[in-house]
Amino acid sequence: MARPAAAVFFQEDGFARSGPRIAGRAVSGHGFLKALAHADPARPVVLYGDSLDQLDRFTALQDRDPMAVPGQEVCWAQSFDDPRLRQAGALHVHGLAKVTELAWRRARGDDRAVSLIGLNHTISTHDAQDALGAYLTAPVQPWDAIVCTSRASRAAIEQLFDDYGGYLARRFGAARVPRPHLEVIPLGIWCDEYAVPAAKKARLRAQWRARLGIADADPVALHFGRLTHLGKAHPTAGFLALQRARESLGRPVHLVLAGWFANDGIEDEYREAARRLCPDVRLHVLDGRDDAVRFSIWHAADLFVSLSDTIQESFGITPLEAMAAGLPVLVSDWDGYRDTVPDGGPDGGEVGVRIPTLAPAPGDGQALSDWYEDGMLGIDGYEGFAALATAVDAGRLETALLDLLGAPDRLRAMGERAAAFARATVDWPVVLERHRALWAHLAEMRAAAPESAPLPHPLRPDPFRQFAGHPTRALTPELRLSRRPDRSDTLVGDLSALSVHRFAEPVIGFTDVAQGVLARLSAGDATVGELTAGLQGPPRQQMVWTVGFLLKLGLIQAHPPC
Repeated sequence: MARPAAAVFFQEDGFARSGPRIAGRAVSGHGFLKALAHADPARPVVLYGDSLDQLDRFTALQDRDPMAVPGQEVCWAQSFDDPRLRQAGALHVHGLAKVTELAWRRARGDDRAVSLIGLNHTISTHDAQDALGAYLTAPVQPWDAIVCTSRASRAAIEQLFDDYGGYLARRFGAARVPRPHLEVIPLGIWCDEYAVPAAKKARLRAQWRARLGIADADPVALHFGRLTHLGKAHPTAGFLALQRARESLGRPVHLVLAGWFANDGIEDEYREAARRLCPDVRLHVLDGRDDAVRFSIWHAADLFVSLSDTIQESFGITPLEAMAAGLPVLVSDWDGYRDTVPDGGPDGGEVGVRIPTLAPAPGDGQALSDWYEDGMLGIDGYEGFAALATAVDAGRLETALLDLLGAPDRLRAMGERAAAFARATVDWPVVLERHRALWAHLAEMRAAAPESAPLPHPLRPDPFRQFAGHPTRALTPELRLSRRPDRSDTLVGDLSALSVHRFAEPVIGFTDVAQGVLARLSAGDATVGELTAGLQGPPRQQMVWTVGFLLKLGLIQAHPPC
């Protein structure tokens, strides 16, 4: 039996991992597609998207940052009827919002043809929450799925489904509100992009420390990623704890912030906070979008620190990159960090330390949500206020940071275990196998599902159905048509050449369909039904549209007249 595979819904912004804003969504999207392609180089990469323009964008991206194996076939599925998409059996969407739109497209035919699989990233915004709500009203099936990147994100999605499903039951008396399958699978990374041999690691460490003016024995904490206190990680707790560590150790302590600020104002705020809260800690700010920084700065540090406290976060990929580079991690006990950073004791395979967090209880944040809904807060304010009310345990953080920075041998041992742990759990080939298991499970569900009738989208109706009350009459099958004897066949070409008509040429079929209708009516009158006999679907409809066009041009006439 062939190994389970999937097609990929491609939009460039979900897979381009370079540019002024490097997003975890794009980094992981690129990694997923590369893992899928490299796992089966002999199998074509099947892409599906909204336009062939996206295939050109894939080709350009492949040229500068390859995903497919050189020479591997890449094909573009045209619709849900495309046999290449049906053969794949699953369509992976690296996000949530598009899935329900695709479910409506699929519903025009056989719902069992393909499983739709979305993957969650940020779920705190109105757009993301509305997209999740649509899962309960669109024709999403039990053999569709959302890949939840952490147990925390699954719980958040389940809570939203419970709340919105309850509303649907109260409002409409819905006894059953179907949901997609929810599966927890972490994002992956390519460990080989971060791991280096011991000799190169030592060389990179020495080069970076010389460049930054850091002595070899000085402890260095590193934070990598988007730098903002509004939607990523508030810096206060970390700054204060580093200052305490500096005072207790009695020797220089360094903090490297490698990443990118949303704007100059936020950078100024970070630098001001660092001056006030950790004045004795040496701060180094680097541009994490530079590949020379992005893939090597890890080796200058002794400890990676990420104290996420934002509802914007649902997974957190940078601790995985740090572990792959052989760096121990100190993180908040928050969202996906709880899944990917085991918090074992010194004798329990320790790779990192998680610091407990506290947040207001359910029910104490409705005002924030209302203000966001009413426009009194933007998304930064909504997430930022929530983060200000969330605490990383300051005492535990100070103790852990001091213990770790004061124990270089322990840090080195933790780093070695972290690299092995990352390769065994989140390297892309390992993560891809978990996706394969999901695809196989969904295929079994599809195979066991009963056939259902096609379902056109009720809010995307046939325009001639919705607006049937507009015209005097309809082009019904019994309507009789005849040629206008005073009109020449050549008028079709003359009139269709006008720009007011030419835009519709691919649909109307000026040359073949129109001339065929005129030839048939030259032999005698015919009804619309006789002209469309034997035609179904779009070909039949195109014939009716062409009849309407010829009536508009006055080349034919209806009996009785309107």
